[in-house]
Amino acid sequence: MKPVRLTSEEIEILDDKSDIPILEIIKGLSLEELNYFGEYSPKDLKYYNSEQNNWLAKEKYLIAARKGSPEVSPLELVEDIQRNHNPERYRAYFVLKYPNKVFRKSEEVAVV
Repeated sequence: MKPVRLTSEEIEILDDKSDIPILEIIKGLSLEELNYFGEYSPKDLKYYNSEQNNWLAKEKYLIAARKGSPEVSPLELVEDIQRNHNPERYRAYFVLKYPNKVFRKSEEVAVV
């Protein structure tokens, strides 16, 4: 894992500049390294989904900025999400940003 600097466009859309180190770490992760975070689940799925929707809105903005047009089709968004492994990236972000809001799946306790 080697952190990769964010572009000025990526930094520009950040609401919380303190996320820069986390996002630079994530940007440098391989897909294999990103998949490690699949071992974690959010404690509050509603909060997780709300934050993920904010993430996707910013991704849509980045796509529009890259192509120089405010219009981004649903297909363009889906293709970008798949090409850039955004579900895996977002999961890694959430785990690193909110370690107290996740649990490791192997730590689940079965209720009998």
